[in-house]
Amino acid sequence: HDLVALSPPTREVCEAVGDLVVGQKPIVAHAMIMPAMSDSSTTAPAQGPAPNGSLRVGCPMWVNRDWVGRQFPPDTPRGEELTAYARWCTAVEGNTTFYAVPTVAAVARWAEQAPADFRFALKLPRAVTHDRRLRSADAELHEFLRRVEPLRSVLGPLSIQLPESFGPTDLSVLGQFVGGLSGEFDWAVEVRHRAFDSGTDDEARLNEVLVAHGVDRVLFYTDPLFAAPPESPEAAEAHQRKPRVRLRPVALASHPVVRLINHDDGSSPLGDVVEPWRKWIPHIARWIGDGRHVTLFAHTPDNLRSPDRARRLHDEVRAVVPDLAPLPDPTQVAGQIGLF
Repeated sequence: HDLVALSPPTREVCEAVGDLVVGQKPIVAHAMIMPAMSDSSTTAPAQGPAPNGSLRVGCPMWVNRDWVGRQFPPDTPRGEELTAYARWCTAVEGNTTFYAVPTVAAVARWAEQAPADFRFALKLPRAVTHDRRLRSADAELHEFLRRVEPLRSVLGPLSIQLPESFGPTDLSVLGQFVGGLSGEFDWAVEVRHRAFDSGTDDEARLNEVLVAHGVDRVLFYTDPLFAAPPESPEAAEAHQRKPRVRLRPVALASHPVVRLINHDDGSSPLGDVVEPWRKWIPHIARWIGDGRHVTLFAHTPDNLRSPDRARRLHDEVRAVVPDLAPLPDPTQVAGQIGLF
């Protein structure tokens, strides 16, 4: 594709080209020229090295006592789960920070247990995103950033998860908010309003706002979850709470975040379980090749096999990008379910 310098980008240009450049930072928007997420819309990247980009994978939590004796050693003590988790995955979603600012003691414990190449993708507190809806939230935002400062070296993109009611009429508020964010952190926005479905004018306007400020999208891909009826209380809850926004894969800045969710299927081979997610692999590989640092999370309603799924996805991306750094070698435990 041709490279075009945009300041700011226009909707017409975004739809006309695949690769965008804002200032000196290249912005990949391959999918913006695609009608929607589909197998036919995927263009496979050339195989080769990723000298600058990276991929980190993980789950929506690191504390799941059902993992003890399966993925984690059977003697993993409470409070030490992060140490065990970091042998399996290289990133984690910080969902707990959405509900409350972590204590000083908790942050210190996380900083002590996290390896240097691990990343926390923490969510902004709901007091900022939902209660104040990004308006007059400076005090709450600064309190949160001060609290997580000890994690600075292991912070991934900070996630701004917006409520479902936050729609196109709020884009000016979003623009003002992200325009005032500190450039010392990486940021990503997750929208849940159906007006932002792929291919809409409002989606293009949303992407324009984020590109103008070097902010990425959090792409929460839920199609596989809703492709099957819920078969457990956890799945029924997921059907009620998870968004149904139709997505296309687009990286707007340097740290795109992809959240993939599927239904629970503990009896199927792992390769079959990740099959609905494979259409993302060529896009993720291309972003890595472009020098972007991708964070990829694997979800299911019960998350029992999410660490295995995250590792399998990493292996499949690495098959396309051979120079991608390998994952840690997890501790093997008796009775552990095999990765493959």
